Amino acid sequence: MMLDPRVNGYLRLINQLETAVVALRGWPKQRAEGPSGSGPSSSVLINVTAVDLADQIHAVLVALGERIAEERGIARPDIRWSTWARTPAGTRYATGGNTGLVAGWLRRHGTWLVEQGWWSEDDGARDELVANLSKAKKVLGVWRPPAALVHLAIEQAAAGYSREEVARAGAEDG
Repeated sequence: MMLDPRVNGYLRLINQLETAVVALRGWPKQRAEGPSGSGPSSSVLINVTAVDLADQIHAVLVALGERIAEERGIARPDIRWSTWARTPAGTRYATGGNTGLVAGWLRRHGTWLVEQGWWSEDDGARDELVANLSKAKKVLGVWRPPAALVHLAIEQAAAGYSREEVARAGAEDG
């Protein structure tokens, strides 16, 4: 039996997001100054950008799991797999947790999911996952810039621009 290529794409996306969360949570840390319980001038080692993005990816995966469960009429992913917070309006949302367990739950529903119109149409669910994967690749340094951006950087470097000016132009265009 041949697996639907859409399922393969979905599984690859979930696997990459799970791997990205693991990598982001272990990404090299930077000293962050500020209040921590050890006094006003203490510091901790953390990579806030990476940790925040890992938690954001986890939250998006949990939200997808909750949507799948609701539409299928099945049990949601276990709430103990996540930490939770509430918006000012009282809406509960995941803020981190065991992404591996959530990803495993999502993998079991791939065949059903790719058959749903909302997954393949422009409702944003898949786009949000892809956008978060792109952000993770940028933070982790594995993002590949578009060819046009590479050519622009080469042209600018050849024209005598400094490395900083080339990087600044790339940030503005990318």
